[in-house]
Amino acid sequence: MYYELGIKIIVNYMAIAFIIARGDKFLKPRAHNKPSWDVLHSITPENWGNYYLIPDYFLVANTLLFIGELKDFDKYMLNDTANVFISLHWIRVIAIFLTAMPSPAKMDRAYGFSTSAHDLILSGHNIQSLLTTLVINQVSQSYLVLIISWSCAIGNIFSAILNRHHYTIDVYLTIIIVYLTHQLYLVPID
Repeated sequence: MYYELGIKIIVNYMAIAFIIARGDKFLKPRAHNKPSWDVLHSITPENWGNYYLIPDYFLVANTLLFIGELKDFDKYMLNDTANVFISLHWIRVIAIFLTAMPSPAKMDRAYGFSTSAHDLILSGHNIQSLLTTLVINQVSQSYLVLIISWSCAIGNIFSAILNRHHYTIDVYLTIIIVYLTHQLYLVPID
């Protein structure tokens, strides 16, 4: 079971990374370089961008908590969770190609799979962080794990915006879509 799910997730992430890398060449020339106005960017200092790995740290911590909670999953919930992860990331890939947005940072920074500004809606970090937190919330028996997981998710949300990885609207839409998808596919009907 774990082997099949691992292969499914890896193959999908590789396909997504390949498509995003190709989209970079197509969309980067179409996005202008001046950042758009954003409510949180307008009231926070630009130098937050010097700490651009902070969302990655929150994501890794939350993912490790999620892996630690796998013992409490039944095989159907694990399979459904993997399918929701994959589906949300494919929705993100489609959204990436719909609009070429300017980078939220004044200077384009190269990191991760993408080196341009178009990879904004939806936030991949926040998809993973929020969904793992919502699923951990369903299965965990430990208040400490829940507190750490929610802290990582909230930290990921704000650090992605403050570091100028995303506009506030990107993260706002991600929260709504992840929550509604989680409620629709992963919360049992009583």
